[in-house]
Amino acid sequence: IDIISLPPSDSFFFSPCYEFKIGFIQNTFENEKEILSFWLKGNTGLSTLLADKVQVYMLGGIKSYFAPEYENNTDLQAGIESGILTIVGPWKNHLYGAIYHAPFGITHTAIKTGLTERFKITDSFSILFDYSYNKNFDYNYHEGSIKVNYYF
Repeated sequence: IDIISLPPSDSFFFSPCYEFKIGFIQNTFENEKEILSFWLKGNTGLSTLLADKVQVYMLGGIKSYFAPEYENNTDLQAGIESGILTIVGPWKNHLYGAIYHAPFGITHTAIKTGLTERFKITDSFSILFDYSYNKNFDYNYHEGSIKVNYYF
């Protein structure tokens, strides 16, 4: 489950943003080992429009991975995320970055930066390209995906 709400605030109206994620994910652990973990993430923050169709946001919160391999069965991390969203014709662009630190157990910092491009073909059909650079512990890796979205 992946829910994010980024309503823009302005000088008259305060609109809090939030993000909530829950599910299972492969999480990087020490020595480049990946662990299937139950994942829970919650963030809150603010968003605003810099110009027509240019939106920036900043969120802060926690995320935690749960698996028996972790000390105390969890890898709890606190951090911030920020990004910029733009719309240019049929293209929706999302440039983002996140940094989370795990202060308990095995301390480490996780960094993720990336770019998502969505091309709208029709109101109910789009193609999405995503690339991210990730660093967790001493492990650096790149991720990429291509998705076809059909909205009904």
